[in-house]
Amino acid sequence: MIQAQTTPHIAERFERAWQQPTAAALGELLHADCTLYQPHKAAIKGKQAAIREFERLLSAFPGFSGEVERSLSSGDLVFIEWKMKIPLGKKTISIRAIDRIITRDSMIYERRAFFNTGLLIRRLAANPRYWPALVRLKRSG
Repeated sequence: MIQAQTTPHIAERFERAWQQPTAAALGELLHADCTLYQPHKAAIKGKQAAIREFERLLSAFPGFSGEVERSLSSGDLVFIEWKMKIPLGKKTISIRAIDRIITRDSMIYERRAFFNTGLLIRRLAANPRYWPALVRLKRSG
């Protein structure tokens, strides 16, 4: 049974928010009691903590953006396959990710991100110019 949606689907909102992300725009996707999980960090609990983490991420990597490739949903479960684009000097690295999202009230209640952090860490570690960003990334986890 297809249900009419009064707001754009979470995958569409996710895609728009990551095209030119700000911490505030990403925060608008989140339920107040959200929990975010990703490979290199402890769980981030609550919308305000997540917004602070987005602020750290986006300040460490100006120009960071994302491109959604496809999504699949069933009820409150959504999978989003996307590509993180991170400018590092004259190059931009792309890291593929899959987010498994559980929604509540059309907001992200739980997000579990799956991606390989090794490429980013190797690129940052290879260039002393990016060591401060790498330290900030490690400290915030």
